[in-house]
Amino acid sequence: MIESEMDRKKQKINIINAAFFVLSCLAFCYWSVTLGILTVFILPFIFCNILLAVFHSIYRKNGRFRPAVTALRCAVIMIIAVLPVPPYIITRFENNEAMYPAKRIVYTYGVKKRASDVLPSKLPDKADAYVFFTQTSLHGPDCVPCSFLSFVCDDVTAKDYLNNYVNEAGVTKCERRQTFKEYIQENYSDETILEDKISASTLISQYLDIPSFPTSRLYALMQTNQMIQFAENAEVYELDGYPCFAYDTKNNIFAFWV
Repeated sequence: MIESEMDRKKQKINIINAAFFVLSCLAFCYWSVTLGILTVFILPFIFCNILLAVFHSIYRKNGRFRPAVTALRCAVIMIIAVLPVPPYIITRFENNEAMYPAKRIVYTYGVKKRASDVLPSKLPDKADAYVFFTQTSLHGPDCVPCSFLSFVCDDVTAKDYLNNYVNEAGVTKCERRQTFKEYIQENYSDETILEDKISASTLISQYLDIPSFPTSRLYALMQTNQMIQFAENAEVYELDGYPCFAYDTKNNIFAFWV
């Protein structure tokens, strides 16, 4: 009778341990999505699990350290519960201004540290047509995570915000040798190519020297004629020789990419 009761207890303990193992595997899967978050939790997670194994072994032999085993299990569960939060934030809230600070922190510390130099530390008080797209750092030889932020301001806010951002980030304006119209006339004999939105977006990205994939979020919100206006009016700024920011001087559109 006593043996069967002990067997049942061992069986329950084995089930709990198996559940911890599965949760740990899921946790590491989440860690692989935002690599930078790994450094925050990995050492406490490993340390708690080592202590848990030691105290649990002692507890099974003579019943000592039960409070320590319970406390360590709670600590591991709390860490595992927190782990899904950063990946969830980084893959959601593309159009939610209130989540910008959280998404920026997770992306800059979890995926691309360099993004902290490009993405503004805060948004203007009033920003319309807000989009903040971020990709995760999933493992893969061809995976290069990127981000894109855009919004629209009124005239007064835009000028102040532009000056503050340029001074804060230390970006410099790229000088254009030719206008967008001159660029099209020189490189393409048939200007009807601009009537197709996909072709126009590709040409605009080439002219402004900006990546077409992340900025497709911006083009998706525009008609073809608005995209052409953006190409004609946009000032492009660079950081350390890499274009990273565009500002439409007529429509007050801000666009950042990393």
